[in-house]
Amino acid sequence: MSGVKVDQDYEADLVDPPIWLSAQAHQGAVGQLKTFSASPVHAYLFVGPRGVGKEEIAHLFATALVCPERGCGTCENCRLATANKHPDLITVERTGSSISVDQARLVSAASLNRPKMAKRLVCVLDDFETVDEAAPALLKTIEEPPPDTVFIILTESVTPKLVTIASRCVEVRFGRISDQEILDILLSDGVEGELAQRCANISRGRLDIARRASRDSEYFKVHEFFRAIPQEITSNGNSIILATDQILSALDRATQFVTELQEQEAKEHDELVKQGHSSLSRGDLLQRQKRELKRERLETLLGGLASLASYYRDQLVSSIDSPHERLASYNKQQAMQAIEIIDQFTKVLDRNPNETMLIEALFTRLSGLV
Repeated sequence: MSGVKVDQDYEADLVDPPIWLSAQAHQGAVGQLKTFSASPVHAYLFVGPRGVGKEEIAHLFATALVCPERGCGTCENCRLATANKHPDLITVERTGSSISVDQARLVSAASLNRPKMAKRLVCVLDDFETVDEAAPALLKTIEEPPPDTVFIILTESVTPKLVTIASRCVEVRFGRISDQEILDILLSDGVEGELAQRCANISRGRLDIARRASRDSEYFKVHEFFRAIPQEITSNGNSIILATDQILSALDRATQFVTELQEQEAKEHDELVKQGHSSLSRGDLLQRQKRELKRERLETLLGGLASLASYYRDQLVSSIDSPHERLASYNKQQAMQAIEIIDQFTKVLDRNPNETMLIEALFTRLSGLV
């Protein structure tokens, strides 16, 4: 199969298997996957940003593939798959900074096993954009797996290292979710209306961020601090340092839950190592945890910058509606400059520079607009 791309707006003309009722977004992709589950090919590539729900849909698709009824939701296959305990459902995540050659060899070996319960073996490979030297070791396996093995590969983008593998897969695209879709999902989750709307507004198309914001007041405080920045900073250097300290402190509190989870994970890992049940080194674990915490801080900062930009967009709208022409012209120009500055710093932040230096530089630029 050569680089098959599927239209996300396709709607399957089939009775929905019950397992798919929990899928609340990406209905175009879901429609495709319901159809594919009837007669699956050997490999699927799920492409889209982190946090938009492709991981959950991949798990639903894997469950449908091991179920004889394509996702009845009640059989032993579905129950075990839902609980992540199915012997024919293998999920692989990187342990270091990238998927290693050793991991690739383990995946290749596991894919050759015959299914124990279901009629097929399903391998879900996450974080595949990190594949590097391991790509050649996986290519042959993914290209010609046993007839009862299906690969579901998840990646944020098709990197140069992934091009050849991607050409052997059916590609399914996942985009960011609209604010309205996220609002509807949060309301169906039982989140109160005003809070649900605020969470949707700061989600940047990511359901995981919206859900986290709905239950984490500290996350919201980061956004509140950012929106208050235009009133806090002046050309006085002390105000910039103080505002930066406030943001960094709020960021520490908002990501404290990650640190606590990682501390518990490290304790459990040490115990497994003592019992001989884990081959993952503590160094690899700490490296992965450091990367996860950095990613969480980055996402929280990006969300804060989005809230700051939304403040200036509100000012831009207000200036357009203002009856005072000269003042409106000044406010409009100031707001447009601020939005452009924030956009520039957002792009720099994506390259992961020093947080303190970047925030101070951003506030210094914005203070010059006062």
